[in-house]
Amino acid sequence: MKPTARECGLKCGTYIDERMDPEKSSKAAASYLKQLYTMFGNWELVMAAYNAGPGRIRSAVKRSGTSDYWQMLKYLPAETQNYVPAFIAASYIMNYHYEHNLCPEIPEHAMGELTSVMLYEGMSISDIANRSGMSEDMVKGLNPSFVRNFIPASQTGNMIWLPAAAAELFNAGRNMEPPAISIDADANAEIKTVSIHGTMYNIITTRKEYRVHSGDNLYTIAQRNDCTVSDMMSWNNLRSNHLSIGQRLEIRRDTRNSTSRDRTSSCT
Repeated sequence: MKPTARECGLKCGTYIDERMDPEKSSKAAASYLKQLYTMFGNWELVMAAYNAGPGRIRSAVKRSGTSDYWQMLKYLPAETQNYVPAFIAASYIMNYHYEHNLCPEIPEHAMGELTSVMLYEGMSISDIANRSGMSEDMVKGLNPSFVRNFIPASQTGNMIWLPAAAAELFNAGRNMEPPAISIDADANAEIKTVSIHGTMYNIITTRKEYRVHSGDNLYTIAQRNDCTVSDMMSWNNLRSNHLSIGQRLEIRRDTRNSTSRDRTSSCT
């Protein structure tokens, strides 16, 4: 569940759910199982607590007067009563399949060696697929933690996995540094002069046009342009947050410059 995942250090947000990441979720689950074993000292109770929560297991132990999982079944939810035997069965088949003439099929991957790519700018899965020469399904399969088909912008970077050859193609000509926050000059910039605490300032409002791409939404566009969703809706007279691909949006940026000369003073 999300609260438990967050306690274990996983991100669970609108765009990123690291519970879907095989490596990160496995490490978090192992850490959580270790904590539960410290609490109960019994793997059957650990698996029951993993499913129902440690609070319910403590309650079942208290009500039944025993820490034997099989003797406290009636005090557990029906789902948990089935969960532990199912886990034991899956574990048995995984370890003793050969004794029952069961042969596992090992999936074949033709992607070759995988490599990580650090992505700072916001980008849709379809754009990544186009730039790397892969299909969207392949990109999604390698990066299942990005649940909205869009990877949000991040100053610290989001790591994605691609085959080495695809990563090289993707990185060709791409800026690898975190994007700097900059002001876009505009020939139609508006300038007004205001007085703030007795000092005169020029407020320069620059405007630029942004065209909506696949995977965009108001939040990510605002995040990339250092403004708020409310600003975006106000500037563009939007009554809802629904956007259409190709839609043109106006983005504004205010900068403040003092009109007075800098004065220095010295003290002795």
